[in-house]
Amino acid sequence: MMPGWYFLYLPAWFYRGYIMLFRKTYYSLCVIIMGSFFLLVACPNQDTPNTNTVKPAKITFFNESTYYVDLYKNLNPLHYDPTALVYTFSPAETKVLDLYSSFDQLLGDAFYPQYKVRLADLLHTGTVDIFVPAQRILTNLTFVIKSGDKITKTIPNPKASELTFYHAYIIVKNNSRVPIQIIRGSNILSKMDNGAVLLSPDDTGYYEIEFTPFDTVINMTQLNAFSSDNMPFPSFTVEKGKKYSFTVGDTVTGPVIANILN
Repeated sequence: MMPGWYFLYLPAWFYRGYIMLFRKTYYSLCVIIMGSFFLLVACPNQDTPNTNTVKPAKITFFNESTYYVDLYKNLNPLHYDPTALVYTFSPAETKVLDLYSSFDQLLGDAFYPQYKVRLADLLHTGTVDIFVPAQRILTNLTFVIKSGDKITKTIPNPKASELTFYHAYIIVKNNSRVPIQIIRGSNILSKMDNGAVLLSPDDTGYYEIEFTPFDTVINMTQLNAFSSDNMPFPSFTVEKGKKYSFTVGDTVTGPVIANILN
C-alpha cells in the first residue's frame, strides 16, 4: 500500500487532469439538477384538473311543490349521506346552482328530491315545527351536465297519495300530574322537537319509530310510559306513513291511527 505522502510527488499533469474531471462532473450535476427543476415547473401534475378552463354549468331548479325539499345528488336519500345534499328548497323557490360537468357524460347525474312533510307545528301542537321525510317514487331528475351549460329543471309537486314515508310516528299526550318517559324495550325514546326524554304534564311528545328498508310492519309489544311505575301501552302494529296517538293518565289509552297526510 502506498503511503499518504506519496501523492505529494505525483506529476503536475495528474493534478490538472484530476481537477478537469472534477469540474466536468460538477457542471454535469448542475445541468441535471437545473433541468429537473425546469421540467417540474413547466409540466404540472396531469392528475390535477385545470380549474381555470373547466367552467361550471348554471342549473336552475324550480321547486313547484308546496313542501320544503332536500335535493340530493347521485345518492338515494334513503341511505342518508349529508355530503350528498345539494340544497334545501323552500316551497315555490327558484335557485340557480353552479354544478360541474358530469363524471359520466353518457349517463349523467341523478338528483333525488326528498320532500319534508310537516308533522307538527307551534300553532297547533305547542311544539316547534317538526318535518318528516317522504319521497315520490320515480321522481329523480337524471341528466348530463356539461361545462358552461344553462339548464332548467323542475321539482314536481306530488299529490298526497303519491308520497311514501320511511318511518312511522307515535304521539303521546301527558294528562298525568308528573313528568313521564316513553320507553321501548330498554330504550328511552327522545322527543323529536328538542331531544328531551321527559314529557311534562299537559305536554305532547312526538316520537319516531324507525323502519329499515326491509321492514313493512313492526309489532309494538314493549312500549311503556314510566314515572314511578311502568304503564304499558296496548300492543299494536305499526305501519310506515302512519301516526299513532295515545293519552297517558291513570292508564294509557289509544291508539288513534291516522295517515301522516290526513
